[in-house]
Amino acid sequence: MVHMVLAPVLLVVFFVIAIAGIIVVAILAVIYNSPLAIFFPLPDTGYDNPRTVLSEYYRDFNSQIASLEEKGYVVTYQNSEDGVPVSNFNDTLMVYIVKYGTGQAAYVMDDEGKKHLKEVFDEMNYYDSSSSAAQIPAGASLGEVVTTGYCNCSLCCGKWAGGHTASGTVPKADHTLAVDAHSPKVPMGTKIVMNGKIYKVEDTGNFAQYGTDFDIYFDNHAAALAWGKRKVEAFLAEGNENTVEVVVSGTLVHNLAFEEYIALDNLTEEQVDWLKSMMSDEMQDSLLAGTGGQAVAGLAMTKIGCQYSQDKRYQEGYYDCSSLVQRLYKEVGIDLPATAAAQGEYCYKNAMIINKKDL
Repeated sequence: MVHMVLAPVLLVVFFVIAIAGIIVVAILAVIYNSPLAIFFPLPDTGYDNPRTVLSEYYRDFNSQIASLEEKGYVVTYQNSEDGVPVSNFNDTLMVYIVKYGTGQAAYVMDDEGKKHLKEVFDEMNYYDSSSSAAQIPAGASLGEVVTTGYCNCSLCCGKWAGGHTASGTVPKADHTLAVDAHSPKVPMGTKIVMNGKIYKVEDTGNFAQYGTDFDIYFDNHAAALAWGKRKVEAFLAEGNENTVEVVVSGTLVHNLAFEEYIALDNLTEEQVDWLKSMMSDEMQDSLLAGTGGQAVAGLAMTKIGCQYSQDKRYQEGYYDCSSLVQRLYKEVGIDLPATAAAQGEYCYKNAMIINKKDL
């Protein structure tokens, strides 16, 4: 008798659960076939996903910028805050999602998806480089000095070929100067203006016996030989006793925010509405609440290839341990102290310590 009474009740419960399950599955199916999929844990499909592919694009791009800096280009960014470039990782990702993120495109990156993502990346991340003559103030004239050229090959540097300079830096063309180690014309670290360029004394050699005052670094042996031995007028860079003309090389990096991309008029009205909604503070706060660690990890991947430097820790392309953590979290809206000790204290005071057994 009890079984006969319970059977209809259990049947109703079963159908309610089944219908609820179908609804949940249907909702998830809709979400994972829409741009909103990017806000949820991405399924393991065996393919790359947009975040990992976009990270690779940023790594390559940052390597190009670092290469320009090594060549002496002064790099500035279209969007920066307190001297630190503003990351547009999320902006680029969301523009791609609203343009192409239907079906599985939000979490599966096949060749077509990678092509579309690269197109969006190139529209939002690019740079312009130029060189121009400029009149700058300079210090006292050193008069005519004797210069020669050298490179990093074994013919020029012997057993020190391919190594760093005497000051520990990587030698750079149009930047590095060497003085005689025993009878230097000026002290190490002095900046010199000559031949339309600003150089810095970073290296030493043994050439005073040949009447050479400065040895100019070139990036290949042919260029060093072509320079030969020349007399040029040189000035101390610091000071204002003279005005000299120099060639200034600069690079402007365009790191477009999503609002600036909208201004390019490459989106439909519906896509613009979607993008504004997805980049709203409410939506981004929701995203960070669930995937903050994932967002930081994705940003960290874009910094692979950057250089370690405590002196330049707040310049783009340079980090030390604590500034990497601080700057990455700042990009996702979380302010942390500057030093590792202060970050540890912050975590302790705010009950953010993770027990070893929970790792």
